[in-house]
Amino acid sequence: MNFIIGLFAKPIGSLLAWIYGLVNNYGLSIIILTLLVRLILLPLYTKQIRYQSKMTEVQPKLKEIQEKYANDRDTLSMKTMELYREEGISPSSGCLPLLIQMPIIMGLLPSSRIVFVRSSICARHASVSPMRSSISPLSMTEISSRSLF
Repeated sequence: MNFIIGLFAKPIGSLLAWIYGLVNNYGLSIIILTLLVRLILLPLYTKQIRYQSKMTEVQPKLKEIQEKYANDRDTLSMKTMELYREEGISPSSGCLPLLIQMPIIMGLLPSSRIVFVRSSICARHASVSPMRSSISPLSMTEISSRSLF
């Protein structure tokens, strides 16, 4: 699973870095990236919503079948599949869009971590002029030498 997430995390991280290069704001770049991903996944999302609406329409008929054939599991499964065929519903069509979306969405977190770690390393190694800093060097040594526990 990590391999699949890594396949999505690298391109998404590169896209996030590119967007950050355009807007120079991490918050705005994450919002833009999220909107782009949602826009790309919109056809899958609408298909999943359509499937759910069909299932809610069929639910009363499915309950009738379940009550009628509660004792006979084989007939129940056969009648359920007949109902799905009549209504044009595929039982796997609700899960398939979700299975495609999950690695992409899970790839967003590691990709954002990569970009933020890069930026924090760059910020950590940036030189700060003592004239512009509001914290004196003495107070920095006091803060770093204190124990937090």
